[in-house]
Amino acid sequence: MMSVETLWVYNPEHDLCLANGDAHFVAPESALRLGDDCCEAMRWIGEADELCRSSRGLCCSSRGLARVLREVRPERVVPWGWNAVLTTQLRRLGVAERLLPSADELGRWRALQHRSTAVRCASWLASRGVEVVECAFAASVDEVVAAVSGGGDWVLKAPWSGSGRGLRWVRWPMSGHDLGWVARMVRTQGGVAVERRCRRVCDWAMLFAVDEEVSFTGYSLFATRGGVYAGNWLRSDGAVERLVGELVGLEVVRRVRAELAEWLRQEVWPCYRGPVGVDMLVYEDEVEGGARLHPMVELNLRHTMGMVAHGLLARRPELEGGWMGVERAAAEGDGYVLQVRPPRSDWEAMAERVKGMDCLFVNG
Repeated sequence: MMSVETLWVYNPEHDLCLANGDAHFVAPESALRLGDDCCEAMRWIGEADELCRSSRGLCCSSRGLARVLREVRPERVVPWGWNAVLTTQLRRLGVAERLLPSADELGRWRALQHRSTAVRCASWLASRGVEVVECAFAASVDEVVAAVSGGGDWVLKAPWSGSGRGLRWVRWPMSGHDLGWVARMVRTQGGVAVERRCRRVCDWAMLFAVDEEVSFTGYSLFATRGGVYAGNWLRSDGAVERLVGELVGLEVVRRVRAELAEWLRQEVWPCYRGPVGVDMLVYEDEVEGGARLHPMVELNLRHTMGMVAHGLLARRPELEGGWMGVERAAAEGDGYVLQVRPPRSDWEAMAERVKGMDCLFVNG
């Protein structure tokens, strides 16, 4: 059996595994197929590309583990995200226990991914003088009703969910289907996050690494459709910071980055080591005009497609201004392909339209 320094595992079903909570959960075929078809995405994360090119690293999907582990013995396993399903699978396939997180660690990491953590972070940011979008964690149907009945549009978020499945857009009066969904989330996951809905201008994220210390690693400018990831613009950190800074103020961006790093040191660093992505959005202020920053849409204690895009651009700077997205491979049935498109000549024109808020990146 050949030894390999690092086995990089692309398990995009990770969020679904967290939501289910059962170590023997079997993810939907579509999620597993995505992992099979796009596992090479892991090559662009961190030092993965260098290791894979030198044959000291290897990428595979979670469904490909049985085949790969018949031939190689890894010295390190780096997945898209750690969960009980993957850990159980690796243990069953004979991976050394020292390479796997303990049950206690998995429990703490899953608890941190609960959306109540993001709500607590938003409250902490507000206490530090950072403007945040109105949000709360509701532990009962009555609490949700009390929030929504005040009027306006709201987004309800399941505590654990994946691929946009745990989002529900509502307004008062709520339908019976909405109330039934809330009751089920309260019963199975302890409640829902309730967040005022914003008119989105663009989605973006701040990327961090939690290791011996918390370090900022870059920005991600991406798009979603109905809450589902669509793709990333391949833009340098400087370009993203300038674009968002022109919309909401550069001092706001840098203040949020510093405050988030401090919150991660206090709340995440004591019990977690690994990548962290904080999804955010720029939205229209429909009352006063202009744009505002929503600094905590979602907290991801795992790798993200923004990290893939960031690593890709670092190694292929000629792609600056291009696009990376996951698309259906129409010629290959229901499969997927990680599509990278070259730079678009109309990037600057698009950026001008976004800054003027004449068009939105996302319908959602």
